Amino acid sequence: MDKKTYCLSLDTKRDKEVIEKLEKTPNKIDYIRNLIRKDIGKPERVYRYKQATGKRMNIAKKQVYSVKKLKANGKFESLPNSVKIVGELRCKYPTVTQTELTKVYRDEYNKSISKQKISINLKRIEEEANEI
Repeated sequence: MDKKTYCLSLDTKRDKEVIEKLEKTPNKIDYIRNLIRKDIGKPERVYRYKQATGKRMNIAKKQVYSVKKLKANGKFESLPNSVKIVGELRCKYPTVTQTELTKVYRDEYNKSISKQKISINLKRIEEEANEI
């Protein structure tokens, strides 16, 4: 059975209102059930966001590891310049998304690059590291 929890921080006005209504309500169980039904989408969205963020971070860690592995073996310098730049940016900014990485690239190099090109370059780095 999948249990869900609802957390009240008591910091927001809404949470304080919920507590006040709960104290006044004779049938507390029904009130809580209705409260959960109204907010059921919010915890799921938060869970999906955390899950996606976790996957993104794992991918970024692999990419940083691949860059370091290539540098340690001296193969990083043999890569094309655009691939090296993207690899360096990934190491410098491991927590940003690929979309944010395109903005960083644009800000630092005054050139535009697509998210697809970032992805292709990072995949190439991973493939080169896997060959070692």
